[in-house]
Amino acid sequence: MTTQSEKIYKFYPYRDFDLDALAGSYLWFSSIEDFNDPFEGMYLEQMAFKTPEDISNDDLLIFHQKGLLGTGFSEQEAIDKVSEYSYLLTNQITEGQLLEEKRIFRDAMVEAINRTVSDVKSRRFCCFIRDNENKRALENKLMWSHYANGLRGFALEFDDKQLAQSLEEENSQTILKDEIRYRELEAVDILSSAMSNQSTAIMYRTSC
Repeated sequence: MTTQSEKIYKFYPYRDFDLDALAGSYLWFSSIEDFNDPFEGMYLEQMAFKTPEDISNDDLLIFHQKGLLGTGFSEQEAIDKVSEYSYLLTNQITEGQLLEEKRIFRDAMVEAINRTVSDVKSRRFCCFIRDNENKRALENKLMWSHYANGLRGFALEFDDKQLAQSLEEENSQTILKDEIRYRELEAVDILSSAMSNQSTAIMYRTSC
């Protein structure tokens, strides 16, 4: 029996090809540029215009720590090295050298963002929603309104593990799954996110 945490749902507006997908037991994976939200992913490009002067010492320290953790350093080793770096930034370099550090950070950020944008645009996505501790997905009126043609459509329930397994077997490739929680992202979130080379992904939105 499917437990609450394993259930995911997809809403359909009841179009001809929705019924065809239902009859043919297939899912459609779309480019992120074809999503109905025109602002999806736009924050990536907006971050690229951050100037070195806008970057704080804390940004540098967080970026440095995440980079250390991502290259095999233990948490304590990363903390110690970040402490040394903090002392360097505060006491041992000139304002010009500090600005250069921030320029290096900005350039790395822009490069990482461009890679991420290119990677995301090359992928295809299929979006679902799951329950959270406060609301069931099928009780979310906003989902019914936006994705099911104002309560005229229908919703399907899937077991997320079985769905991913069947898609991988059918397509002979790994299907990535990730839960999307909308919030304000900082540059370090983009720089520290490791994205694989797979071409398809499943995105989960939590009911809110």
